[in-house]
Amino acid sequence: MCFISLVILKTIIFKINKHISDNKLFANSQLTEVGLVTMLQKLRQRVEFNTLDQQMIFKNRDGVPSDPNIWNRYDFYFNILINQ
Repeated sequence: MCFISLVILKTIIFKINKHISDNKLFANSQLTEVGLVTMLQKLRQRVEFNTLDQQMIFKNRDGVPSDPNIWNRYDFYFNILINQ
């Protein structure tokens, strides 16, 4: 299980870095394993969708430092992964 998780993590990082370098989006900026995990740890809010009553449940994580650009980075990386 750990090996599969590592392969998936490496694949995600490879796809993001390849897109960034192919499109020359950032100069000398490569996403690393630590950077991706740190970004995911900084997400403060999680949304769950209850299929029984069709409601969205917002859950906040306490004790996580605030980063105003975290959702912009998350959306940027997410769009790269979804659109490729």
